[in-house]
Amino acid sequence: MSKETFKDKNPHTSKPLKSIHTNVCGSIKTKSTKGFTYFFIYIIDYSRFMSTYF
Repeated sequence: MSKETFKDKNPHTSKPLKSIHTNVCGSIKTKSTKGFTYFFIYIIDYSRFMSTYF
């Protein structure tokens, strides 16, 4: 039995900041240390850099 490698159906962009993915999450029951109940996730497709903001 052999396994095939995972093929990425969505290749990375070839230029920085050409594609940025965002996601808004909330309202969550557990609040952040500053009392926020929503958070945002940003992912830069070129580098796969991810950042989260409350």
